[in-house]
Formats: sequence, structure tokens, C-alpha cells
Amino acid sequence: MMKSCKKGYYYCNTDKKCKPIPEGSVLRDDGFLMKETLDEKDKPFVKKLVKKLRGGSKTHA
Repeated sequence: MMKSCKKGYYYCNTDKKCKPIPEGSVLRDDGFLMKETLDEKDKPFVKKLVKKLRGGSKTHA
């Protein structure tokens, strides 16, 4: 069960307490933190993933 925190905070499973959401991050619906923007190191992975997803279905235009 995930603990509920006030607006602008997230529950840290490591420290077992609510902490402020770091600048540049957003809280996903599942309670995990995610960066708002991609770093340069993330771009090759995303590019590869998009290519794989686009090539996976031959039934859509």
C-alpha cells in the first residue's frame, strides 16, 4: 500500500517518508518519479524504442 503525501510531495520507499518532488521531475500515476525532460544519454534508447514500435505493426499506416 502506497502512503499518501500532500501536494508537491512523493513517498520515498527508501526513507519511508514524504519528500518534496525534485525540480525537473514529475510524479507518475503509479507513484514513481520521472524526469520531465530527456538527457542526452536517454535519446539513443528512446530513438531505438520508437523505431521498434513503429516497425512492429504492419497493419497501421
